[in-house]
Amino acid sequence: MVNQKTIDDQLKTIGASFRLWGRNEIKELSLVMADNEVIKQCVNGHYIGGFAMLVATDRRLFLIDRKPMFLTLEVIWYDKIGQIDFNNRLLNATLCVSTPNKDLQFTTWNSPKLRIILLYSQEKIAQAEEDQNTFEYYSEPQYQSAPHRPGQLYPDFESNTPSSINMHQPANSQERPAVDMNKSFSRSPNAAGSILNTSVRLPFSRRRYFSRQTF
Repeated sequence: MVNQKTIDDQLKTIGASFRLWGRNEIKELSLVMADNEVIKQCVNGHYIGGFAMLVATDRRLFLIDRKPMFLTLEVIWYDKIGQIDFNNRLLNATLCVSTPNKDLQFTTWNSPKLRIILLYSQEKIAQAEEDQNTFEYYSEPQYQSAPHRPGQLYPDFESNTPSSINMHQPANSQERPAVDMNKSFSRSPNAAGSILNTSVRLPFSRRRYFSRQTF
């Protein structure tokens, strides 16, 4: 709730004066506005339900129709507006606001003030769309793709994983010792894999000589 004097000061700043017609809507506006909300422009006119006041603040649009024992209050946020149209004729001008839930058509004979509401609403709509795109950009995870090179199993990513894997090269930099195909190995059941029994066959001999190696 905003003080009535604050509302009057904001109306005086934008050059709006309502002495007779519109005072009931101004009193109702002080009950629905936030503390830090600022009025940018307001104008009297009529809509499908009769005479009303259209108010543009720095946060939203208000349509207020206050009569004895009757009140119509419509609030439209700028980020919910899908399309806004303006038609200017000889004696009046019409502003059409389309949202996903409803459409508002407001007509007034004070076309300059209604055009100010149009321009400010378009600016706020563009700002809300830009903020939404920025939020979606930083919310989605960013992936960086790398071109695949011949002989590379996995592409390069910005992580601690190896950049490439060569299937024909050992993982360590040292070369593995050559294995003699004439040797055969067998595990000792009592050594738990730490002792190997090695058998060697000498040339021009059918006997095998066994030796024990510990690792």
